[in-house]
Amino acid sequence: VENDSLLIFGNEVYRKGNYPEAEDIYRKALDKYQNNKDSKEWVIAAVGYGASLLDQGNNKKGSEWIFKADSVLNNKIPFELKAYVKSNVGWAYKRLRNFEKSSLNYKAALDLAKESGDQYRIAQVSNSLSYLTYDLGNYNEAIKYGRIAVESFESINDLFLLSISYDNLSRAYEVLGFTDLAEKYLLKSFATKQEIQNNDFISTSHYHLGSFYHRTGNYNKALANYSKYLSYVKEVGDVPFITPAYTFVASVYQSLGEFENALEYYNESVRLADLNNIGISVKTRLNIAFCYQ
Repeated sequence: VENDSLLIFGNEVYRKGNYPEAEDIYRKALDKYQNNKDSKEWVIAAVGYGASLLDQGNNKKGSEWIFKADSVLNNKIPFELKAYVKSNVGWAYKRLRNFEKSSLNYKAALDLAKESGDQYRIAQVSNSLSYLTYDLGNYNEAIKYGRIAVESFESINDLFLLSISYDNLSRAYEVLGFTDLAEKYLLKSFATKQEIQNNDFISTSHYHLGSFYHRTGNYNKALANYSKYLSYVKEVGDVPFITPAYTFVASVYQSLGEFENALEYYNESVRLADLNNIGISVKTRLNIAFCYQ
């Protein structure tokens, strides 16, 4: 699309998360190429239009447009674009909860990406397959595809997506009981996010590490990471995240048997929730009752 300013603009707007505007731009591109529906430009516009709709929750219409793009693929379309389309077909079927067809199309996309030598697409599709197979309970497959994604993202040095693939691989190792490897990849993700120097990403890593250490019984490390996460969300003033962050810290104190400290954090969470008309979970109320006992 290097010579089409409309598609370039649509891609830029889409990547910024402005899906309604991206939808409008891709619609204009579809009109522009309506007489050449087997061209790569029309295919890109159709996938972009469909993806914009999917991201707005319109799964039926969004999927239909991605399937239309898939139906016109021909020998003039390069392998890397075919891989891109098939990857989106896999995503569309996943949104429609047809996991068998989702898996088949993701695997087809991976074969096409390998044929083209596109390391980015190999990594992206492998990561998608890792997510899908994890959700389906195929944890060994999730690890297999997760490792391909990690190796590919490492080779192209895409730090943001690499950090996500580390997190993805970690959860698959953890569910199979390989907690040392799970911790290794969570720490790799944390180090990568620090390299990116984005505080939002770093705070998310503190949350993931806090959750991991709490689940695995390392309460001091859980407390340290949850506390850093709480400090960050308080600093940015994100109230919907501050309220549960207090309960995360409280839950670790509860696990440690330090019920007075736990109640201090639980009660602050409730106070903020009441102040901002945010609901309080049944679990939090039960935990408060337990600590009072």
